[in-house]
Amino acid sequence: MSSDTTTYSMILCTLMSQRGKEQEIQQQDFFQKSGIATGTWSRIMRGQAHFQIEDIRAACRVLGCSIGELTSEADKMQVQLAEKEGVKVVSKDDLKSGNSSAGAMVAGAALAFLLLRLAE
Repeated sequence: MSSDTTTYSMILCTLMSQRGKEQEIQQQDFFQKSGIATGTWSRIMRGQAHFQIEDIRAACRVLGCSIGELTSEADKMQVQLAEKEGVKVVSKDDLKSGNSSAGAMVAGAALAFLLLRLAE
């Protein structure tokens, strides 16, 4: 079993990206309408930051979904990542601490691939 890790915010970020692509929302339009800075997004995708609830709320408004819908999907993906891929969801502080038991962090592109594969 893998010892890879991710954060819940990284899962949310990836799901938001997928929804945006499905709805053909341009990334720059998404950032502008949601008010989420590209630097913040990038730090979240690297596991160096996490979402604030107002950012999630704004993103959901742009994507036409509720926070509950998005987090419910993220919760399911978290369980599937653990069960089927051996990916553990940890806090960003666990990643920062360099805790050897945390394992290697799943990069954003790899996480997106895993989530798409699980969604099929």
